[in-house]
Amino acid sequence: MNKRHKHYDVIVAWADGKAIQFKGRDWFDWANDCPPSFDEDMEYRIKPEPDVVKEWRTNKYGELFVNSQPNLRLTFDGETGELKRAEVIE
Repeated sequence: MNKRHKHYDVIVAWADGKAIQFKGRDWFDWANDCPPSFDEDMEYRIKPEPDVVKEWRTNKYGELFVNSQPNLRLTFDGETGELKRAEVIE
């Protein structure tokens, strides 16, 4: 039975043009100058999507609209789109 490479999913993502990272002390972006070695002793991952932050103004009826003076900040997970945090802006 064939065993998949430890970094199979990252290798496929890299081949599809997705950004990848490797682990040193922190996670670093892989520069596209040359292909990664995908050494099994190293850690690699698909670069996570950044969180998305949206700011809106709410009125007394709870309706949302774009305004230059927002009073609500919502942070969504860049990977899943799930709401991570809701903050009232004073």
